[in-house]
Amino acid sequence: MFLGLLCSLSSNSQPIGPYQLPDKQAFPVWDNLTDYQKVYHVSQNHPEATDQNPGTEALPFKTISRAAQVLEPGQKVIIHAGTYREQITPRSGGTSEAKMIGYESAAGEKVTVKGSKEIMVVWEPSLEPAGQPFSLKLWQCTLPDQLFDGEINPFETQNASPEDIDLMPWAHHWKGRIPYSLSRGLVFQNGRRMVELAIYEDLVHIPGSFWIDSTRDLLHVHPFEGVDPNLEQMEVTVYQHLFKPKEVGTSFIHLKGINFEHAGNGFPRVGVGAIFVNGGHHWIIQNNTVKHVNSVGIEIGARVNESSEATSAENERVRLHPGGFIVRNNYVYDCGTGGIEGHNVKNTLLEENTIEKIGWQDVERYWECAGVKLLVNENTLLIRNHIFDVEAASGIWLDWNNKNCRITRNIIHDIGPTFSGAVYVEASRIPNLVDNNVIWQVKGAGVTLNDTDQCNVVYNLIAKTDQPVVSKVNTDRSLNGIPLSSKNNQVSHNIFYQNRKLPLMESNENQFDRNFWASLNPEVKLEQWRKKGWGAQSQEIEMVIWLDHNNKDMTINHSKPLPKLNALDFPAEDFWGNPRNENTTAGPFDIKMSGGYQLSLTKPD
Repeated sequence: MFLGLLCSLSSNSQPIGPYQLPDKQAFPVWDNLTDYQKVYHVSQNHPEATDQNPGTEALPFKTISRAAQVLEPGQKVIIHAGTYREQITPRSGGTSEAKMIGYESAAGEKVTVKGSKEIMVVWEPSLEPAGQPFSLKLWQCTLPDQLFDGEINPFETQNASPEDIDLMPWAHHWKGRIPYSLSRGLVFQNGRRMVELAIYEDLVHIPGSFWIDSTRDLLHVHPFEGVDPNLEQMEVTVYQHLFKPKEVGTSFIHLKGINFEHAGNGFPRVGVGAIFVNGGHHWIIQNNTVKHVNSVGIEIGARVNESSEATSAENERVRLHPGGFIVRNNYVYDCGTGGIEGHNVKNTLLEENTIEKIGWQDVERYWECAGVKLLVNENTLLIRNHIFDVEAASGIWLDWNNKNCRITRNIIHDIGPTFSGAVYVEASRIPNLVDNNVIWQVKGAGVTLNDTDQCNVVYNLIAKTDQPVVSKVNTDRSLNGIPLSSKNNQVSHNIFYQNRKLPLMESNENQFDRNFWASLNPEVKLEQWRKKGWGAQSQEIEMVIWLDHNNKDMTINHSKPLPKLNALDFPAEDFWGNPRNENTTAGPFDIKMSGGYQLSLTKPD
């Protein structure tokens, strides 16, 4: 018997009541309640556009930057179609949810903000550093100084300088090494990102690559398809940030419906996001696209820099920071180290974001890479995000002293290889929750709980991983003067499908039972697990699951009714937000009949 229910990630996905956090309290939801009293317009392509205009629809501004200098609380700017090559630096923020400042695209119009500029100089055949011809495949040009008017020249700034590494002692091994020592600059040929190389002579072997001769401000390229770059659109990044307020703490900003592309940012843990809130609070970042970024796409959180000499006033500002970020329905693509990151994140909602192709810098061993990496989190909720094609990075990583955070109803697939796992909760003692997620195809662990206590991993489908769950003490660190441990975690009501090894649970003070095991690797003997005292009430089931990577459809089929379990007291809803029966099945979908069903892992266009 087969039940064909074609569902989408958004179908029936609204919760029955308010979002709940692990303490069963409602997540502190807020929204933009501003009745905008004044609306400015920016229209690059309008024949009368100039920044000397009043910014009306009939006489619009030419640049978004001009609007960013005049907006006051309770006002917004409508941005009309065009490609705006600028770094937006707002002068002011709002004062409350009823007096926000808004930046949004005009309805139905495509607005692109690019941190790159076109190279308008003539390309010539490349000469190697000693001035001799090397290969007819290579070309060179001088990068004019007038291209660069931002805070930094990305081609003269290392991904992570020795001084940057000194502020990240966990990364000290990589000081002065590639790719940390490479530049932050990116080069694009007709919109395709090229790869930076460290050695000039290697260019000849890799089409679509570039090399910087920093001593002579020369850019050398080996174009894709061996074409003449004079006949192509060639762009270079000139800005690190695409949207960053001028002052620390600028708050109550709503950013909606804008495409952000081409950021030449670096590897330090804070202060580098293409969209960077710069220590503000209560931002709504919604319906935007952020892509082709050297490191981090969107950066939220209280911390704006890290320094061994941070002032007590700055530390107090961070401690009292209210958070309140809503990051919703954004598409984040092709970021070198991280999609969405942040340091000191409170009362924050990340929902329905699509994050893909993250981690191509391959620098996981400096421990700041993930589709989503949030550090020091409290009352933070990640729900219904779709994260995939992530390499050398986690899918979701909550790092250090996380309190009352929940990771639920996300779809995370094609992750790794990774040292840290698809979902990684690190160094925490206050209860956190990982529930009702689909985790599929991981070269690494499905869920990792390193140095973490009191994390519940329940109602998940964890499939095709090296190990479905890992809970262990990984370091000799302490939290609040007490050595970290990995105990009092609960792993229950999950489906483990075609995982290559058994879970690793170091401490007998963890609870691991009432899970379903399907299609075990023949080399994996469940009896070995039970001899250790785990899984007396767990069961093997017959189930076949398919995932269509192209259409993102999943089919679940089983010939026999699935065993029933007493439902957990919390959470009370399944993947779709529907209430569970008192007798439920394991996994994210409360399956009420035999047979199977089909679901789509992405929202319809």
